[in-house]
Amino acid sequence: MSNIFYLADVEVEDKGEFTSGMTVADYRPTRIFKDKIKEVTWICYKVDAGRFEEMFCERVFGQPGK
Repeated sequence: MSNIFYLADVEVEDKGEFTSGMTVADYRPTRIFKDKIKEVTWICYKVDAGRFEEMFCERVFGQPGK
C-alpha cells in the first residue's frame, strides 16, 4: 500500500478578518519565503476512500478492510 500522507507547510491564520482559525497548506516547492527551522506537518488530502478504509482497518483491527 503506497503512502496516502504527504508533507506540507501548514499555517494557522490568526489575523484574518474572514479566515481567522483556518489552516492554510503551502504546497509551493520552494522554502525561500518560509521559516526554514519550522517543522512541516503530515497531512492527508485527495483521500482515496478505499485505501483509507483499508489502512484504518489494518491499524485498528489488524486486518484489511472489505
